[in-house]
Amino acid sequence: MSEVIRPDVVRQLEALVLPARLHQAVLVRLEAGAREYGDRSLERPEVELLGEVHEELVDAIGWTCLLLARLRRCGARDWGALELGDDLRRLVATIAEHPHLEPWIAARLEEVPPW
Repeated sequence: MSEVIRPDVVRQLEALVLPARLHQAVLVRLEAGAREYGDRSLERPEVELLGEVHEELVDAIGWTCLLLARLRRCGARDWGALELGDDLRRLVATIAEHPHLEPWIAARLEEVPPW
């Protein structure tokens, strides 16, 4: 159990039953946030927290689009030269095998409600 993160937050994370590596990655991010912000985030209004979730999801889609553009530019033969972890390498391979995902990502960006 983390000594930095509030127990109720840790219980919420454990309730998600994530794969071990993802659980650990989330825990590390939560600990970094707890060190930087303390409990201030937990005191924010729910609508603000929802706005933060929305912003992070939109950022993830944007970063994915940037990654796709970068990978398309460097070409499949050069992907092995990129310094990717195994999980990211599998994700990139999946995206490359399914180019139909790109319009889907673009469509989701258009559906994002303004906050």
